[in-house]
Amino acid sequence: MSGKIFISYRRADTEASAGRLYDSLVAEFSAEDIFKDIDSIPLGANFKYAIESKIKDSHIVLVIIGKQFGKIKDKNGKRRLFNPSDFVYLELSSALKMSKVVIPVLVDHAEIPEPEVLPDGLQELVFLNGIKLRHDSWKRDTGKLFNELARLIEIAPWELEVLETGLVNPEVFPQLEKEQVLGSDDIVRSSSSEQDNIEQGQNLDEEELTEEMIEKSVGESDNTELMTIKRVKMHDDLSFFLLIIVLGIVLFISIFLIEEFSVGSTEGNRGSSRLGDTVLVDPIDGSRYKTVQIGNQIWMAENLAATKLNDGTEILNLWASYSWSNTKEPAYSWYNNSELKYRKSYGALYNWYAVESGKLCPQGWHVPKNDEWKELVDYLGGEMVAVEKLKEAGDDHWNDEKKTATNESRFTALPGGFRVSYSFNSEGSSGYWWTATSHSKVSAKSRVIHTNPSIIVEETEQKNYGYSVRCIKD
Repeated sequence: MSGKIFISYRRADTEASAGRLYDSLVAEFSAEDIFKDIDSIPLGANFKYAIESKIKDSHIVLVIIGKQFGKIKDKNGKRRLFNPSDFVYLELSSALKMSKVVIPVLVDHAEIPEPEVLPDGLQELVFLNGIKLRHDSWKRDTGKLFNELARLIEIAPWELEVLETGLVNPEVFPQLEKEQVLGSDDIVRSSSSEQDNIEQGQNLDEEELTEEMIEKSVGESDNTELMTIKRVKMHDDLSFFLLIIVLGIVLFISIFLIEEFSVGSTEGNRGSSRLGDTVLVDPIDGSRYKTVQIGNQIWMAENLAATKLNDGTEILNLWASYSWSNTKEPAYSWYNNSELKYRKSYGALYNWYAVESGKLCPQGWHVPKNDEWKELVDYLGGEMVAVEKLKEAGDDHWNDEKKTATNESRFTALPGGFRVSYSFNSEGSSGYWWTATSHSKVSAKSRVIHTNPSIIVEETEQKNYGYSVRCIKD
């Protein structure tokens, strides 16, 4: 769709910064997805209508704010932003009226403008969260912006409307009923509607009766009867609440006892070759992972899906290719940037800098070194034999016509694919896992399972690739 991102700026204030940002956006996204002033409007077109049309077709509006934003005056000495025909005013007022996602982009050390320098139609700008772009840290700052833009562009337009306002705007999306998304105003309107229904004599469920409705239902009866009704309702609510608490406590104790028994079983059999499933609970986010003992090692039987390091530090979730390629900080993404589709099965894809942090796995666990992977493969019979014992059996995930995998080890290796800066590849045909062993300044050791031929091999890849991670017990 053309014009997903609209750049609003004033030439007399931020032309240089807007031009630089436009060039950076085109390099990251596509020229047809970026609208920037007159160059994108055909000759002879009505400028006002063209702007409104472009705003309507856009997902996101970037407003470039410099130090003179709101202060620049016309030849008559009046502030241009207060002129209803001013192009910047038209752009921003249209975007806000249409409930577009408007992101203030602050350049040249500017700040969000004070309310007194904004006309009534633009007062909302004061409350919008923005981003600062500094020329001495341009790549880092635009990287953060592009990551957020990539995430927002993936969201459907009506979802962006809800994200911005909490309500569906019927002028922009008439096909959606407002009742689909309720804000505080809708709740008030709903209550008013109920009261109208009461006055019209309509019957409502007994559970929805308000105090006023109860009073109407008892008519001329005395206050004692009214208080009895209230007490009975309060008693029923309290009993239900206490029942929920008791059931919750029983469930919690049951889960705790099961997990304690499972962990004890694992520790007691560490030196044996028995292969048994147990559960590891990550204390940081509560995620649960199956584990399995293979030889003298205890492995996760699922790929890691942590979004925080084990000290609670957030890991960068990078969508945009530019940001992914250029960061040397711990980062992760989901395959095809789709957490909903791939998190449960494949876990996350991490760059090697997340591994290098030494805090990626839960405490008491670590990313296995190259030698620890070798021990696993050797124990299961070597590269050609071990691969079938490691892969999940069947064709739920693997695109393997031979279907020779047995998953005898219960390791359950899955074909989660990998990420390079600009694409995701090999989902369904190959699985890639980092080791904790660095090879050079820019590369590290990994283990890869291929389908054709079916084999597990050691490989060396760039540290900014996105691979899966399995953790091993210390």
